[in-house]
Amino acid sequence: FGSEPTLKMGIVGILPAGFAEVSDIGRLTANASPEAEAQSLNLFLIESISGGSGLDVSTLGRTGGRPGAALPGNDSGNFYNGVAVAAGSHRSGSGAIHPIMSDTAAHEVGHYLGLFHTSEVGGKYHDPLADTPECTTDFTYDSDTWIDDCDERTYQNLMWPVSNGASDVTDDQRWVASSHPLVK
Repeated sequence: FGSEPTLKMGIVGILPAGFAEVSDIGRLTANASPEAEAQSLNLFLIESISGGSGLDVSTLGRTGGRPGAALPGNDSGNFYNGVAVAAGSHRSGSGAIHPIMSDTAAHEVGHYLGLFHTSEVGGKYHDPLADTPECTTDFTYDSDTWIDDCDERTYQNLMWPVSNGASDVTDDQRWVASSHPLVK
C-alpha cells in the first residue's frame, strides 16, 4: 500500500492435509501460531476453499472480516483472525502455482484492512470511496466483457473482484488500509 505505513505478517504457513478444504474460515483462522508477533496478520495457504460465492467459479481467497478485527496475530482461538488463500485455485495444468496468487493474497489483506471491491458483479454496487473508479457494466465473474466495457482504471485496481493481477490502489484506499489498527 505504499512505502509507509507497514503491516507485519504473522505466520505465513501451509496447513496440513486436515485443512486441505475449508468451508469454515472462522475455524481455520483460529489456528494462530504463538511464534507470530502480537501486532501482525496471519496468512493461511490452503489447497481449496469451498462454499464460496455460489457461482460456478473457484474461490481464490477469503478474509476473516471487512474490516478484520485488530486481534493479536499470536493469539490462537480467535475466529476470523487472518486471511486464507487457496493454492489449488491458482495451479496450472502442470501443478505450478500462478504468480497471481500473491495478488490474491494482497487483495484479501486489503479486505481485512477495510477495503471493498471497487465494483461488484452486475455493476450496481461500488465501494464508498470517492477516488475509486467504478464499472457500471453488468459483468460477471466468468466473462471477460468487463475488459471491453469498463474503464481500464477499474480493473487495474487491486480490489477489482475478478482476479487478473491488478495492483493499483487509490489514495483513499491507501488511507483506509493504513488506518487499520494492525498497521503501524
